[in-house]
Amino acid sequence: MARVGTTIDNPVAGESLTFVATCEDGSTTLVCDITTIAGAQGPPEHMHPSSSELFEVQEGAIVVEVDGVPHTLESGQNL
Repeated sequence: MARVGTTIDNPVAGESLTFVATCEDGSTTLVCDITTIAGAQGPPEHMHPSSSELFEVQEGAIVVEVDGVPHTLESGQNL
């Protein structure tokens, strides 16, 4: 079970994920802070049939592909 404050490091992918909100604390939304190194590939293409996914850039920039269309997001932007 995901627990608030737990961090998972993946040195191979160059990323770190920390759980911010989970069902454990009564949230209906799973919220994670993910930090990646520049040039990281990110997760493989995937779908969430019964949920949605939101990316909000806190620092730097990221390219997110949605329905085959790449979107560049910079600090303060989300998609």
